[in-house]
Parts: sequence; C-alpha cells; structure tokens
Amino acid sequence: MGYLVVAHITKTAPDTAQLSAALPSSIAWSLHQGDGASAFYIDTFKAGRKQDWPFTSMPPTKDFPLELGPDLLPLEAIYRTLEEAQLANSFERGFLNLNLALSKALQVSVCSLCSDDDSLDFVCQSECGRLQRLHCECGELAPQKPY
Repeated sequence: MGYLVVAHITKTAPDTAQLSAALPSSIAWSLHQGDGASAFYIDTFKAGRKQDWPFTSMPPTKDFPLELGPDLLPLEAIYRTLEEAQLANSFERGFLNLNLALSKALQVSVCSLCSDDDSLDFVCQSECGRLQRLHCECGELAPQKPY
C-alpha cells in the first residue's frame, strides 16, 4: 500500500455530540473545514494513535460488523463473487458500515472514501443510514476458460 487517503465528508456541520456517540471508543475523530469550502471533513483514526497528518490512516472497523444489513444483501452476493476471485480485499464492508452509522447518527448525507496509489479505491455515500452510491475498484475478473 502506498499513500492512503481516508475521509468522511458532509455538506453541513455535524453535531459533535452525535458524532462522538456514533463512533465506538476504538475510533477517534477530528473535524476540519477548508477555507472557503462548503464542506466539513471528518478524519477517523485509531484512538490513542498520534496523527501526524490528517486523513492518512484507516480507522479500525472491528467494532462494525462485516456483514451488511438485509437491505444490502445484493452487495453480499457481489462480495462473495469477488472473494472467490480473490479480489475482495478492496471491498471494505466494515468501512461501508462505518459510513452508514455516521450518516444515520448525524441524519445527513455522508460521503466516505478510502483510496491509495496501489489497489484501494472505495467510495460510498449514504443519507440518514441508507446507502445511495457505491464505487469500488477490485481489479479485473478473469474470463472463464472453456474446457
């Protein structure tokens, strides 16, 4: 893995009490807003870890289930197909559940992304706990060879 960028973005200022309540104690956070930007950037990272640079570490998602909710069962089938093809590493189900938890707790639209310069490219956007968009690059499925 090379350079990593991880962020959660909202258009409105999140309620910090709701933000703290949405995250388990294993995940710390910081809130940023760029000059002139009409967005708020949430950096999530391992609690107790010193952050030299924001948005550069994957938060621990062990406190979020890997299984997706019943409304996302089609994505579980896709994950199983990717797993069989050994391409499932980039399909970040725990990170997706973190995004869903943030948007549900904050009751706003949250866009979460994690990307590096190797093979990780995962972006999801949910509103009030419901997935709206998902982009995941997992490599290419090899065509089946005829027997």
